[in-house]
Amino acid sequence: MPQYNTAVDASQGAAAAAGLTASDSHSYLQAGKGITIMVLASLLSTALLVAVATEPLDDSSAATHLSAQQKLARTELLVRSATDCIVHAVAADPHYATAQLGDLIVESMPSCVAPVRAMIDAYDHYYGEGSGEAFFMGPYLDVLPKAVAAGVRTKP
Repeated sequence: MPQYNTAVDASQGAAAAAGLTASDSHSYLQAGKGITIMVLASLLSTALLVAVATEPLDDSSAATHLSAQQKLARTELLVRSATDCIVHAVAADPHYATAQLGDLIVESMPSCVAPVRAMIDAYDHYYGEGSGEAFFMGPYLDVLPKAVAAGVRTKP
């Protein structure tokens, strides 16, 4: 078996064994480099995509340096957005006049999942993991029926 010093020597030896000329083997080497570059580019772009998809671009530790007033201001808009969505869904329900308010609120959740999820995620971000669900299941749901009733009354 022949000994080769480089990959180029090995590929030229394989080309000769296959009956290819030097110009043929040079073309195949160039094509091989192109394929290698395409594979490396694909791998690099995939690695970049995975890194971006799994890691936040912002420094989440910056949220811990905000004052309580700043955190409240940032989450208040999302709380209002989630509540407005629920009020709108309840008011638009054809059974509003005859159904229980609590049932209507529960029925509105699928159509308001995006703003509710954003609110919960913001609480997790600003106040710590798990605080969003605790806020939603506790204080938020405690006052939600009153907020929805008041919001529906003021809707035109």
